[in-house]
Amino acid sequence: MEAQHFGVQRVILPKRGYRSKQREKLEHRTWFVKGRHWHAGIEGRISVLKRAHDLGRCLAHGFAGFQSWVGWGIIAGNLAVLGRT
Repeated sequence: MEAQHFGVQRVILPKRGYRSKQREKLEHRTWFVKGRHWHAGIEGRISVLKRAHDLGRCLAHGFAGFQSWVGWGIIAGNLAVLGRT
């Protein structure tokens, strides 16, 4: 895989369609399953940030503005989570 060429040790991309026995064995390893669950959790978190904290569209200008917009959006999301606990 190309990602492994760049130094990524564990690539977690489930294969679509037919999977050989070797591929099925790989996809059932603990680290692979945990990685899939982590990815699903991150996708949900991104969705909440986009809907509830205005991260669907950046209104700031330039790369520094973009970084600040995303940073404050994440802080707002974290504060909302802390407020619920």
